[in-house]
Amino acid sequence: TFADPRLDALVDEAISRNPDLRVAASRVEQSAAYAEIARGALRPSVNLAGTATGSGSTGSDFSSGLQGLMVSAAWELDLWGRLRYGSSAAEFSYASAQADFEFARQSLAAQVARAYFSAIEAAQQEANAQETLKLYEDYLKLTDVRKQQGFSSDFELAQVKSRTAAARDTLYLAQSARSQAIRAIEV
Repeated sequence: TFADPRLDALVDEAISRNPDLRVAASRVEQSAAYAEIARGALRPSVNLAGTATGSGSTGSDFSSGLQGLMVSAAWELDLWGRLRYGSSAAEFSYASAQADFEFARQSLAAQVARAYFSAIEAAQQEANAQETLKLYEDYLKLTDVRKQQGFSSDFELAQVKSRTAAARDTLYLAQSARSQAIRAIEV
């Protein structure tokens, strides 16, 4: 958790909707099933089979009889460790799949957090750029009035115009960066 409800909600949504993460979760389930099968090979197995005869007509008139019942038990001795090693390999594969899933989940959360913080930073930079542009526009008006009154030169007015234009460019770049950061969160 990031102690920010909006960011936590974005991370939860990204995790629940990410197709790659769903695939990784399926791999974890598959590895768990393989590990259980491998562990089962180490245990004895018991099988029960029977044969029945039946005769019946329509409806619930069905009678059956048990003709035979067969019970078998088997247990493979693991003298050379083949089954134990296979079980261990399946357990390690399962642990690996779990680690891959957790890494993918944490990586996705980090990407969302990075994009979220970038969007916040871009919004602050945009606000600063807007404030800076407003100050330069006010300064440009003041310099123009001072020029008309003879207190400023053409050079001074040209410098302020140039700085105002640069502030507009900076605002445009900040707005573009904010839009890109928001798109990164959406993706």
